[in-house]
Amino acid sequence: MEKPSIQIAFKLVSTQVVDINYHVVEILNKGISEKLDLSIGHKVLFSPEQENNFIVEFFAELKNKKKTIEINIKYIAFFQTREKITEDFRNSNFIHINAPAIAFPYLRSFISTLTINAGIDPIILPTFNFSKAKPKGEKEK
Repeated sequence: MEKPSIQIAFKLVSTQVVDINYHVVEILNKGISEKLDLSIGHKVLFSPEQENNFIVEFFAELKNKKKTIEINIKYIAFFQTREKITEDFRNSNFIHINAPAIAFPYLRSFISTLTINAGIDPIILPTFNFSKAKPKGEKEK
């Protein structure tokens, strides 16, 4: 009989922009968000020193077809668990599907706020189904 896997409770502690490159070549007209090329990826990082924490790192590249705007961002979400993270939990859907799904709306909100405050139409990233995402660390097109 297989031993049932134990779900370790975890929570999102904080998010942070680690690196961003925002570049506008010319004054833009309305409607740029309809013409964007978007590449998004993520990976989960663990630290051997911090047995109750893990990070989901997102990387995104957005540019319009005319290449008049380009945004590259590295964005991380810090998670904390109540218990020590086990190997089973490291490889579970909770880490690789649920945690990115919890953190992704914060990235979406940041991009929207950044673009609207920059004086252009807000760029609203599409929703993302992490259960259909490519293996860890690969970019999604």
